Amino acid sequence: MLIDKNTVITMHYTLKDQHGKVLETTYDKQPFEFVFGHGAVIKALEDGLLNMKAGDEKTIVVAPSEGYGERKKELVLKVSREELPEAEVKTGKEFRKIYEDGTMEIYRVRGFLEKWVYLNGNHPWAGVELHYDVKILDVKPANF
Repeated sequence: MLIDKNTVITMHYTLKDQHGKVLETTYDKQPFEFVFGHGAVIKALEDGLLNMKAGDEKTIVVAPSEGYGERKKELVLKVSREELPEAEVKTGKEFRKIYEDGTMEIYRVRGFLEKWVYLNGNHPWAGVELHYDVKILDVKPANF
């Protein structure tokens, strides 16, 4: 069976950046399973998986503009520690900024300089060319 809309895909993958640094892999855990065509993964990855079948292997390269977007300078903030809601702030900690219209942005602590905390609201993989090495394990029809 070929991968198409409303098929359940089971696959292993290793995600690397353009320099070969491993960002994520499923080979050390359960395979990744999702229903194709419903937005569970970025569209460029889905486009690369289309018409593959069990046993197929492929490297799918996703440009930043088709992945998590380009890095935006306006999403990098410098704030005083006193402005943050918690006393203990560590690198990697996430803060959510919720707007009146219900939308939300997530900012991660990236560093410190004296009384300042640097936050970044970009996705960690924004601006990164993504290289997905995929191996399709199973393709079956979705039961819904």
